[in-house]
Amino acid sequence: MRGGARYRKPVPKRTNAFQEVVAIVHQHLADLSEQDTTVTESKMLIDAVSGQEREVDTCVEALVAGQRIVISIECRDHARPQTIGFIEEMKSKHEFLPTNRLLLVSSSGFTASARARAKDHNIGLVQPGPDLRSEVEGKLNRVWVKSFALSPRRIKVNLEGQLEGEGALPENDLGDELFLSDGTQMGSLRELVEAAITGLNVDNDAMRDALEGEGEFEVGLDLMAAPDAVPPLYLRRKGSVTGPLHRVRSAVILGRASVKVAPMDLTSAVLRSADHAASAEPVSPPYAHGRVVLGDKEVLFVVTEGDGDSRTQMRVKPATK
Repeated sequence: MRGGARYRKPVPKRTNAFQEVVAIVHQHLADLSEQDTTVTESKMLIDAVSGQEREVDTCVEALVAGQRIVISIECRDHARPQTIGFIEEMKSKHEFLPTNRLLLVSSSGFTASARARAKDHNIGLVQPGPDLRSEVEGKLNRVWVKSFALSPRRIKVNLEGQLEGEGALPENDLGDELFLSDGTQMGSLRELVEAAITGLNVDNDAMRDALEGEGEFEVGLDLMAAPDAVPPLYLRRKGSVTGPLHRVRSAVILGRASVKVAPMDLTSAVLRSADHAASAEPVSPPYAHGRVVLGDKEVLFVVTEGDGDSRTQMRVKPATK
């Protein structure tokens, strides 16, 4: 029985792809733990002397024997190995923070003197190392990322007992109001369209097979088959202010779609102790990660494995200029 692992990700003051990958890997480790564990990116901890908040890249908090244990993880994604300066900087930063164990992760490793100084201070050092199973047949090494920009232009509404009606976007037809059977207003056609597009299930053949470029799209809504939690919706015919309400049977949203496609190569790795990193036992599940800029968005993709459990996470944020 797994413990109650939880994940919190507040809006960070700063972040980078490497930090996010490390946080995702540690979240998977927490999920595999038997402890009640919480993983938080960009966690704000209080300095016991100054009373000020200090940001920590990732915090893993666990309740062990009734005691709260805090593992703080700081990440560096630099081209060169980290030196004693990084070790001393982080030691000083965490001296008065509620950190029980400090782990430093460097994408490029650490110098010999930095490793020696970290050992003196009982600071753990971790760096990515190659996944020795990377040559296994069938291992995921590339994914194709697609983005869809959908611009609704019009909606065709099929009312119960009435002929099909049509309204054009963004004219006032989409402002036509929707009601419950007792006349309670429930929003407008425009809000129905926005909700349908926002909640669109992208796991379908049409979107999987879509090629890059622009074209028309069509989304059908069968409101008669909606879950019980969604009440029947009613609409007044165009131009009627006090006329009868007619139940909306179905609707078809039509518009233009812009599709962007980009290949994303994945790097397979594990996190290992910085001491003899090439041969050290892994301290994390195997994972693969990649990053690609798609239009004005940056996409990060991470897949982790462990205990027979494989999972993926994808994060999308504005591309840095």
